[in-house]
Amino acid sequence: MSNQANIEAFEAQLKAAGCQQILDRVYGPNEFVGLHAHDFSARAIVTEGEVVISCNEVAKRYQAGDIFEIAAGQPHTEQYGPLGATYRVGRMFA
Repeated sequence: MSNQANIEAFEAQLKAAGCQQILDRVYGPNEFVGLHAHDFSARAIVTEGEVVISCNEVAKRYQAGDIFEIAAGQPHTEQYGPLGATYRVGRMFA
């Protein structure tokens, strides 16, 4: 399956799960987002580049094609790779 087909299948899953918002997020090279939390849960697929997400002092690297999830209210940081990153994300608000 092509990368575009993977992204389309992922978006169909988000819609089926009832995500209220689906959008693309773009971050620049080596961009860092300090400790924060969201009022929504998020499920995303990395479409370009890479990001390291740290939750509870555990860091995980995600690259193109990888899927990650963050629960509403979960404190985390985001460190984007040397080429930045783009991902498609579905957000579910409580």
